[in-house]
Order: sequence, then C-alpha cells, then structure tokens
Amino acid sequence: MAEEKRIVIDDQGTSIQAMTFNGSIPGPLMVVHDGDYVELTLVNPSTNSFTHNIDFHAATGALGGGSLTLVNPGEQVVLRFKATRTGVFIYHCAPGGDMIPFHVVSGMSGAIMADRPVRRSIPSVSRASTPTLRTTSSRLSNSAPPRTSKSKASGTTT
Repeated sequence: MAEEKRIVIDDQGTSIQAMTFNGSIPGPLMVVHDGDYVELTLVNPSTNSFTHNIDFHAATGALGGGSLTLVNPGEQVVLRFKATRTGVFIYHCAPGGDMIPFHVVSGMSGAIMADRPVRRSIPSVSRASTPTLRTTSSRLSNSAPPRTSKSKASGTTT
C-alpha cells in the first residue's frame, strides 16, 4: 500500500512527511526465486494526495511495471511478472518527471531479492507411510502467465 503519512525519525520526536510502501522506510524486502511469478496489489488510498506507482528494476518491459501501475488516490492495481534474473534490485515509485526523485527521497523505495530456484529432494514414499501435504495461499507461484488489471479501491484500507 502506498501511504503518505507523518513518521517520527528519532527519539526526540522529530518527524517528516513521508511517502511509504506499507508504512515503512525503506519499503519491505521482497524475497523471490528465479522463475517465480510475483504478484502484488498496489493500493493508493483515497486519503492520499499524490498519484503513485511501482517500478521494479527486477522486472523487464513496461518500465519495470511503472507504466502499468500508475494509480490515482482511491484506485488500486495488480501487477504480475516473472522473476527472470537473480540478484538484489531496487523498486521505487516513479510517477514521472521531477516527481520521481521527490517520491524516492520521501521514502518510496525498497528492494527485491531474486535468489536461485529452490531445489528440494523428494523423499521416497512407502505404502506404509504416506505424507500429508498442506497448502497455503501464496502470492508467488510458477504456474500462471503474467497479467495486470486496474480497479477502483474501496474506501477502506487494510
């Protein structure tokens, strides 16, 4: 979520007007594996004043998602891309022109780390012992093609 808010930066109570991803500076570290599909929903609450987006230097095409994720206050957008390069890359808000450095120095940046694929050995299974598999909902997968969509955000934020 893109959040524009006042944050305290020291123990004397000094504060700044910040622009953040998920309320923190820097934004959250995202860890994925090469070959994963990365999906995120960028919400720009109606209480914000500025247009925001997210530019992943780990993604290729469409300015790293920046040109696909531009959202006005009260909107949200879903971005999905395949991690195809390993390394640590910056992501940041890049709404265009002189506003790019203003958003970045105000706190809207973070890092995404794309690691090598996880290689797991599969244990042999005997008839006497069948493992129980549990699945959980995940934002990462390696089974679906990239897609983007844009919609109005609800008046509430989570």
